[in-house]
Amino acid sequence: MSKIILCADDSVTMQKVAEITFRGSDFTYVGARSVDEALEKARAQKPALVLADALMPGKTGYDLCQALKSDDATSDVPVVILCGNSAPFDAARGSAVGADGNFTKPWDTQVLLDKIVEFLEKAATSGVAKAGSAAAVAAMAAAAPPPVAKPPVSPQGTLVGAPAPAIPAAMSPAAAAAAAAAKPQQPPRSATIMGMPTIKMPPGPGGIAAAVPLVAQATPVVTVPAPAPV
Repeated sequence: MSKIILCADDSVTMQKVAEITFRGSDFTYVGARSVDEALEKARAQKPALVLADALMPGKTGYDLCQALKSDDATSDVPVVILCGNSAPFDAARGSAVGADGNFTKPWDTQVLLDKIVEFLEKAATSGVAKAGSAAAVAAMAAAAPPPVAKPPVSPQGTLVGAPAPAIPAAMSPAAAAAAAAAKPQQPPRSATIMGMPTIKMPPGPGGIAAAVPLVAQATPVVTVPAPAPV
C-alpha cells in the first residue's frame, strides 16, 4: 500500500509545514504548487491520499478533486479539502466533486496524522466518494437556498389579493348636525369701525341700540407761562 501523501497548496509556508508534519511519520510527503502539477504527480506516483487546498489561484482544490475522481487511474484515491478559517468548507460543492472529507489549516501535527489514518481506514472499508453521484446532487440541491416567490402585481402596480385600503364612510346629515352642535359656541365678535372696537349703548328712542366707537380721550395740554425777567 502506498504511503505517499500528496499536498497541493500554492503557499510556500504551508508546503514547509506539511513537509515538517510528515517528516517523522510513516508517510512520504510530496508537494505540488498547482492543480496541474498535482494531477501530474498523482498519475505518476499514485498517492495514498491527496490534501487539496480549497483556495488556490486559478483552479481550486475542488477542481483538483473532481479531476482526480473523474480519472480512472486516480478515482480510488481519497481527497481531503484543506480550508482556512476565512473560507469554510463548502459541503455541497465538496459532495458534488466527490471529496472524502475536509480539514482546517493550520493544523496540529498529531491531529492531522490521526485524521489521515482515519480517512485511509474508511476508504479501505467503505470505498471512496464518487463525483457526481445521486447523493452528491441531492446534497447540493438541499444546500441551495429555496427560491423566493414574488407576489403578483396588477397592471396598476398594486398587489393582487391585497386588501383594499379602507375608505371612510360619508357622514349622514344627522351625524353632521350632532357634530356641529357638539362644537363649543364662540361668542359673537363685535363690529369694528376703522379697526376700533365698539361698545353697545342702551336702547334709545324707538328701541334701537346705537353702536358707539370707543375713542381714546385726548390728554389736556397745560401751558406754563415763562417767568418774567428780573
